[in-house]
Amino acid sequence: MAKRIGKYKVSQRIWDINQHDEANSSPESLAVTNNATVGGTLTVSTDGVGKDVIFYSGTAGDNMTWDASAEALILTGTAGQDTLQVADGDVLVTKGNVVLGANSTQAGNLTLWDGAGGNTPAWILLHSCDGTAQYYFAANDGTLRRHSSAPTANGDGSAV
Repeated sequence: MAKRIGKYKVSQRIWDINQHDEANSSPESLAVTNNATVGGTLTVSTDGVGKDVIFYSGTAGDNMTWDASAEALILTGTAGQDTLQVADGDVLVTKGNVVLGANSTQAGNLTLWDGAGGNTPAWILLHSCDGTAQYYFAANDGTLRRHSSAPTANGDGSAV
């Protein structure tokens, strides 16, 4: 026998959400076949329990999965397409590593663009153990250069 655990109004319809309690032979579920808007926080499971969550794309095989047991967000895209795009803002990794490629079997690439089409180069910032910062960038002539602050022109810093 199912027991009622809630009553919700969606547009002009009232939906009863039921919990099946006959020896837990059926999971609790809600299937929405059309658009749904959540006006507040969407919580999946409870802290310390965790459940997998999958978002599918319009392409078969492409998805974004939170794998609770692996404690990993997995993005599966299509070869030749951008799987992750950050339109604005930064990507911050506070601990751990950023790894490109896989176990010397798949190539990983890092591409930096100046983004403005001007004279300001893209750069990589490296910190030494004592906190000293060095900015590395490629000048227009292909020379790898180093500067002590963010470069604002192709000629900044010294050749490496």
